[in-house]
Amino acid sequence: MSTRTSLLTFLASGLAATAVHFAFYDPALNSPSFLRPAALIFYGALLFLGTNILVFSFNLLRALFSVRGSKDELEVERVVVPALQGRVEDERLMRYSAIPFFAGLGLIITGILIAIFR
Repeated sequence: MSTRTSLLTFLASGLAATAVHFAFYDPALNSPSFLRPAALIFYGALLFLGTNILVFSFNLLRALFSVRGSKDELEVERVVVPALQGRVEDERLMRYSAIPFFAGLGLIITGILIAIFR
């Protein structure tokens, strides 16, 4: 995924959350509750961490399935150890996970900025 797409995703999620927050949130009533700055930070962190956990799990399962039935212990170690260390070499997996990853970061930063400047 290109840097431009990552930056656009980050900025778009932040701007969308900010626009929705200031258009619909009533601070006197704390309504709707899912737009509070703390909730935006929580949802952003949940999206960010959830994406990372899913990518790690899928990468590990893909590595384990690729060496299934192999009798060579060195081959299994060569394939599985990088997956356990979190190295993702599958470009397609990284491309699919980049948008939710940067959207989660955008929500976290938006929640922090709204909490600071409110």
